[in-house]
Amino acid sequence: LHICIIFFIIFFIVFINLFENIRFKVYFTMFSIYKIKISKRTMFDSLAFSYIFCNRNVTKKRTLLNRRATTATNRILYVIKCIH
Repeated sequence: LHICIIFFIIFFIVFINLFENIRFKVYFTMFSIYKIKISKRTMFDSLAFSYIFCNRNVTKKRTLLNRRATTATNRILYVIKCIH
């Protein structure tokens, strides 16, 4: 019984982490679809928003998936800064 409970908790944590990662991916793909329509300035603002959004998740849970997502956003932010 104890093993089942532990297994369920681990599965639940993994599921939550996957859901967070999927939500980030969905947000980012939505953003890239609209990227064509909006100007460079609003693009930078949206990226900054997504960066803050990811960072909040990292401080909340400190999961590996979210950290990977933040480093990706960091890289993109750096590229955008270079473009400006």
